[in-house]
Amino acid sequence: MTICMSMKVEWPQQYLAWDPSIYNNITKVNIETQFLWTPYIVIVVGFGERLHLDFPEWAYVTSTGDVKFHFETYVTFRCGIDFRKYPFDIQICRLGFMAFVDFWDTVNITYFIKKYNLDLAPYITNGEWRLISYDGKARGDANNQSFPIYSIKVQRRPEYYILMIIAPLILTSAMMSLVFLIPPGGGEKISFFVTLFTSLTIFSSFVGNVMPRNLSSAPYLILLLIGVFVQGLLANLATLFVVNMYHKEKKQ
Repeated sequence: MTICMSMKVEWPQQYLAWDPSIYNNITKVNIETQFLWTPYIVIVVGFGERLHLDFPEWAYVTSTGDVKFHFETYVTFRCGIDFRKYPFDIQICRLGFMAFVDFWDTVNITYFIKKYNLDLAPYITNGEWRLISYDGKARGDANNQSFPIYSIKVQRRPEYYILMIIAPLILTSAMMSLVFLIPPGGGEKISFFVTLFTSLTIFSSFVGNVMPRNLSSAPYLILLLIGVFVQGLLANLATLFVVNMYHKEKKQ
C-alpha cells in the first residue's frame, strides 16, 4: 500500500523562545532543520519493518519555543492480507510512529486524530480499493512506551470480478445441468459436454491470472471453481452412463 500522509509535527524547545516585544513583535521565524534538534522517529509498518521519518528542510519556530512542521510524505508498505473472502474481502492495514530506542527517555509521541475530525467526504474512490475508515489509538510496548497506531480499512471493489469470474462460473454450472435435456440418441450430449468442459478449462487459466499470487489462505472463490469442475466431472460420468444405457437398450 502507498499512502500520502499530511503530517503536523511539533514539539517545545524552551531555549529557542524569545520575547516578541524586543524583536519588533516577531512571533515566528523559519529555520533550517539542520540547525535544530529533531527526534529520530521511525514508522512501524509491519513485523520487523521500519522506515525513518525524514523531516523537511525548513521548520518554523514560534516565540514560545515551539518547533513546528507541516508537510506531506508518501509511505509505501506491505499489509498482511487475508484472501479468504476474495473478491469481497475487507483489509485493515496498520502503521505506527515511535521514537528510536535512544530517544525513549526524551521523546513522548502523542497523536491528534481524536482532536481533529477526519472527514471522508473529499475522498474519491479510484482503482481497485475503496476506503472505508481510518482511526488511531495509543498502544504500549514491552518498555512501557506509548506510541500511536493508525488503522486504515479498505474494501476491494468486486464489480469486475463478479462480471468476469463469478457470473461466468455460475452460468457454466447452470449449462452443465442442461446437458441432461439433450436426447441421448443423436450424439450431441458428448460433443456439447466436451465443448463446455474445454471452455471451462481455458477459463480456469484466466482465473489463475487474475487471482493474486502467494496466498496465505485459499479464497472461497477457489472452492467455487473446484466445485464447478467436480460438477462437470459428475455430469460427465452421468452422461456417459446415460448414453451407454441408451445404446444397450437400443441393441436389445
